[in-house]
Amino acid sequence: MDRLLISMLICLVLVGCQSTSDKVLPLPQICVVKQGDVRPDFTDSLMGELKSRQIIVTPVSEEVGCEWLLTYGASWAWPHSAYMQSAQLTFSRRHLTLSQQAYPSAGGALFAQPGDWISAWIESGICENPEYLSAIEKAVISRPWFDLLPRESLPCPAHHL
Repeated sequence: MDRLLISMLICLVLVGCQSTSDKVLPLPQICVVKQGDVRPDFTDSLMGELKSRQIIVTPVSEEVGCEWLLTYGASWAWPHSAYMQSAQLTFSRRHLTLSQQAYPSAGGALFAQPGDWISAWIESGICENPEYLSAIEKAVISRPWFDLLPRESLPCPAHHL
């Protein structure tokens, strides 16, 4: 009986010493900052595309204190403001630009639906960015149960692990 009690105490001590909660890294969270007067449909399209890829986003009013940052702006053409004339998206980490894309209306061509342009840029500018993918991978592997995570629930699911 004493042997059993001592064995159980040793097991409890060993299990208690193997806590991994201090080693678990958070998934990268991207702060999203709007620059200038951007139409709500552009913002909705951008946020929808980010969320459809399970990217964790937080809209913020300024860039202070964000490790990962996405800034964006867009302008619209006259006379009816129905067409996007220009747009710019910048993805950075700790104030170092990782990816940047501008959409000036080349040759006067205007865009009525910016969704396709936004989707393509998120894919190439964020989801294929090695530094961002590495941060996701480190966060996932830091979890003792990472094999149980459904890959489609992770940011940019088609690009990692």
